[in-house]
Amino acid sequence: MLRDAPSVAARSSEGSGRSELVSSCPRVVADPSAKSALFFVNSFTGGGAERVCFDLIAESSKNQDVKVVVCDGRADYGALPERCEILDLDIGPSLSNVGRMRAILAARDRINGFIGDINRYDQISAHLNMSHLAASISAAAPRALYVMHGAQVAQDPHRTLRHRLALRAFYRKKQIVCVSKGIESELVELYGFDREACIAIHNPLDLDRIDRLEDEGVPDIPAGPYILAVGRLNKIKRFDRLIDLFSMGGFEPDMKLVILGTGDEEDAIWQRVREAGLEGRVLLPGFAANPYAWMSRCSAFVCCSDSEAFPVGLVEALYCGARVVAADCDYGPREILTGDLARYLVEPIDDIPRYIEAVKAALEWYPKLDPAAFEGYRTGAIVGAYKRRWAEVFG
Repeated sequence: MLRDAPSVAARSSEGSGRSELVSSCPRVVADPSAKSALFFVNSFTGGGAERVCFDLIAESSKNQDVKVVVCDGRADYGALPERCEILDLDIGPSLSNVGRMRAILAARDRINGFIGDINRYDQISAHLNMSHLAASISAAAPRALYVMHGAQVAQDPHRTLRHRLALRAFYRKKQIVCVSKGIESELVELYGFDREACIAIHNPLDLDRIDRLEDEGVPDIPAGPYILAVGRLNKIKRFDRLIDLFSMGGFEPDMKLVILGTGDEEDAIWQRVREAGLEGRVLLPGFAANPYAWMSRCSAFVCCSDSEAFPVGLVEALYCGARVVAADCDYGPREILTGDLARYLVEPIDDIPRYIEAVKAALEWYPKLDPAAFEGYRTGAIVGAYKRRWAEVFG
């Protein structure tokens, strides 16, 4: 599906010139009457939401030309297909949030020049906060879907009036896509968004890629049993809980804990590991280009987060046959672990003995899932849902 090449033939000349994002294959000359898709994204590095954006763009490019405005063009996921044209604003994480916002505002003319005629598109979507800002100052602003990949409780735990007013002011008259029903309910019921302007569309799974990669040999995978967690190493993922449950759980001595991901909490995690005396039993291999090989071989997959919008990693792990245990946090896990799987939701989400009980129960027995149950998550189906929503409100 994707072409892996070291140079960029299809990148806009407005970009930074970095070479990670687009295949070097010659550009396909498009029918000038054909419609294109336009995406605004933060980056293609590090997190589940970024992986989702990459997959949506790659899938869309199978059937049409795609333009992408990306704030930070670093890439973890390989090269996008040749039908993608990229404007990399080169606004990296070294800048403060205020600095990034100023840089985006200053790039307005570049963005509009890259977009061109707004009538050429039959789908426009912006993903994550900084890309929402980029879309909102551009000519695409009134015809974009603004995608909420995170719960507001993660940014506004005390439900402050200031945050509510700012949120409603920014998204006033905008069309919102929420990656879970929980996010949709939060925005409508707690923040006063127009229910008619919001719709839930779940995150996609590239089932073909998972099928191709889950049996791939990966040398770093432990030979013995291990509990697995995957995600950006930040505070909201609560890897401290994961380490505590592993430390207190009385698991067999050969059981290991593996945490895949990178982030600014890595030093704190290692400190917690040392305090618990778990050196050698806890592994942090970093970012994994193929997490599915780890998922398909793990003894259990555990999520201890304070908040999850729609954690696609849980669905991927289930598809790979993993035994998933998750915090019953707002909002995504309870939309994924339903029916017989609901017994593996942990509430209260900070109750370590309950995590231990749930993990041990999963190790003893776990329901077998029908692969057909995942078809609705297939990337092509989700791209189709975005197109239908865009046509419904803007077509």
